[in-house]
Amino acid sequence: MEGAATLWGQGFGASLDALPALEPDYIFAYMVYIFGPIVGIAFFILGVMLLLRLLHAIRRVKDVYGSLLLSGMIVLFFTPFFWSIFMTVGLAPPITVNLPFVGFGIVHTVLQMALMGLVLNIYRRKDIQPLIKAS
Repeated sequence: MEGAATLWGQGFGASLDALPALEPDYIFAYMVYIFGPIVGIAFFILGVMLLLRLLHAIRRVKDVYGSLLLSGMIVLFFTPFFWSIFMTVGLAPPITVNLPFVGFGIVHTVLQMALMGLVLNIYRRKDIQPLIKAS
């Protein structure tokens, strides 16, 4: 089984019977098996780039409450993202966690889209000055 994925994968629709809970838990492993390690590395790099972009957005938001909300949203989004990838590689213990925007389940996908919508809304209002109490 090890080394079964070629550089560009086995092709879309290939079956992988070795993993017990493929859709919810090991979707990254299946994605690498189908599309190859190049796509897996590219997916990981895209996630790191999004994380760096959101960390840059936190520094640009002037409102303390907005920056704290962004920090919490980053944790809610990237903890399952990196956990799912590290679990597949063997660096984290296996638990049930969905890969954001890729994992199985409509509820998780809708909640992750709403989370990114809130992030974009907070960043859109980054230049608004916080209210100052009038004396």
